[in-house]
Amino acid sequence: MISPAAGIYNNFPALTINTATTGATTFYTTDGSDTATSPTAIKYNGATPFTAGATITAVAELTGMNNSAESNAAFVFTAATPVIAPAAGSYDNFPNLTITTATTGATIFYTTDGSDPATSPTAIQYSGPTPFTASATITAVAKLTGMNNSAESNAAFVFTAATPVFSPLGGTCLSPQNVSITCATAGAAIYYTTDSSTPTTSSPQYSTPLNLASTTTLTAYAVIAGMANSAAASATYTFVAPAITSALSAAATENSTYSYLIAASGSTPITYTASNLPGGLSQSGGTISGTPTVAGITEITLTATNTTGSDTEILLLTIAPPGNATPLEPTIDSPVTTPTPVVAGQPVTFSVSASDPGVSLLLYTWTFGDQTSGVGATVNHIYTAPGIYTATVTISNGANFTSQSVTVIIDAAGGSVDPSQFSVTKHAFSFNFSKPASDSMSLSGTLPVASGYNLSNKSLNVIIGGYTSSFTLTAKGQGSTPTDSIKFTGSIKNGVCAKSPLKFSYAVKKQNLLALLAQYGFSTANASKQSISLPVLMDLDNAGYLANITVSYTAKSGKSGTAK
Repeated sequence: MISPAAGIYNNFPALTINTATTGATTFYTTDGSDTATSPTAIKYNGATPFTAGATITAVAELTGMNNSAESNAAFVFTAATPVIAPAAGSYDNFPNLTITTATTGATIFYTTDGSDPATSPTAIQYSGPTPFTASATITAVAKLTGMNNSAESNAAFVFTAATPVFSPLGGTCLSPQNVSITCATAGAAIYYTTDSSTPTTSSPQYSTPLNLASTTTLTAYAVIAGMANSAAASATYTFVAPAITSALSAAATENSTYSYLIAASGSTPITYTASNLPGGLSQSGGTISGTPTVAGITEITLTATNTTGSDTEILLLTIAPPGNATPLEPTIDSPVTTPTPVVAGQPVTFSVSASDPGVSLLLYTWTFGDQTSGVGATVNHIYTAPGIYTATVTISNGANFTSQSVTVIIDAAGGSVDPSQFSVTKHAFSFNFSKPASDSMSLSGTLPVASGYNLSNKSLNVIIGGYTSSFTLTAKGQGSTPTDSIKFTGSIKNGVCAKSPLKFSYAVKKQNLLALLAQYGFSTANASKQSISLPVLMDLDNAGYLANITVSYTAKSGKSGTAK
């Protein structure tokens, strides 16, 4: 019996041949020839190691007995396929390449470019763990004399530097940040930018933590020889502009110690300034303190600033006289004068002065009638659109105030005329107290229109008290609705005004005028011999003119009335 069994092996076992016949001698050949007749037959003397593939043919012989039947066993020896470690894949560090085979004494050859290591002139004999230095496709084979070469092993290795990591991570920052950048790839160089641009090897190379104090987008990538460059990492560190959060109104007393702390949200550090401080007060850092030496009310401009931006607010500080005496109402010494009409887009100057015994600080606040405002005894304002505006100044001492208003006429560009030419020379009203929508009125007068102005298709709004008519004028200077009408006469040719002013006649019929005029004191009761002041506004293509008429009216038996 031949042992081991016939088969394929990757190591050389020992050949053993046994027979059950006591005293018999065993002969064998290794090439499959007849053992009984072959001149190469070998007498079996004990376990014998294989040294190559063979077909063993064995027979047992003993004097006085017939030879045994032949035993046959074929043995094929092939070196074990090499095992490559680590496994094929992508890595962000260079590991050691190790290659092993289960065949004792075999020599391993490998290539790094995928070529056949059994025949390639660049094949390398493996001698032990070897660090990678670049991406490679490892192909390995094991060889041993007397055996077939092993099957090839293949493993592809791709090396890419690890993406850099920022610490701390990006986000909202309420204080300066020291940002470190690390890379898991040993020996990699990190390059970065701070302006969102893509870094290159010409960008700054990271060495120490970066100190960030304003909004910054960091972008970084890692580079090392033999590896693909890492992906770029990006993080934005957002610093918050300050916003003043402290109360914007405060109270103090003249000749008494006072302190106010300016507070603001946002990223630190924040610096503070305060301007227009009254006598006796000063600012240090975020604190306003001291002993006020004047009484009244003032606006203090507070500003908070950091590297991201700034915020400005107005602190309204009221300083009471000693003993908390209540100041009198301010007296206007020099009232606001009605400004000369100007063209839209040109500055208008307003000026007023006032006094208050015992109070040094007066606050002048203005509303200009166009949803804007200003502060100061003298202010300049620009109206962007033509029209008639009411500017009002309010003068306060912190406890009492007084106000004054003026009318401002703003003309359309290129259409400046003498506004004094606007007048209502005649008006008449008729009312029926018992029948709604049965009232009527008529007005006539003059309207300034610039020479060369074309009335055709121009818009005209007539506002009398709370009643409004809207027209689109014809080339003849006329406009109408089902209930209202207006007609201009004078120097008009083909819609063009040759000379200012033009005369107008305006009429309204069958409307509920009582309700619309009631807000001006027009009574719907059975009253007579009363008078009201009624504003009349004509707005021609955004150039407005205002006049006031006095309406005196009488009622008859509680049913009807007339006014003029």
